[in-house]
Amino acid sequence: FEWVQNQEGLMWDVDEVNARLQKVMVRAFREMVDAMRKHHVPPRAGAMILAVSRVAEATLVRGLFP
Repeated sequence: FEWVQNQEGLMWDVDEVNARLQKVMVRAFREMVDAMRKHHVPPRAGAMILAVSRVAEATLVRGLFP
């Protein structure tokens, strides 16, 4: 969040940073749990499936070479 603050010239207080971080972490956790349940795998495998699928999608959209 420091990068965002620097880019926008803002200064958030600790509570704002923590609130934004919690939203990001909760969303990431829910997406991992969805992948875990969909594929009937443990949490670590669910996180890996989610990560690989994101990389694969980005590769399809951008192409192999940037």
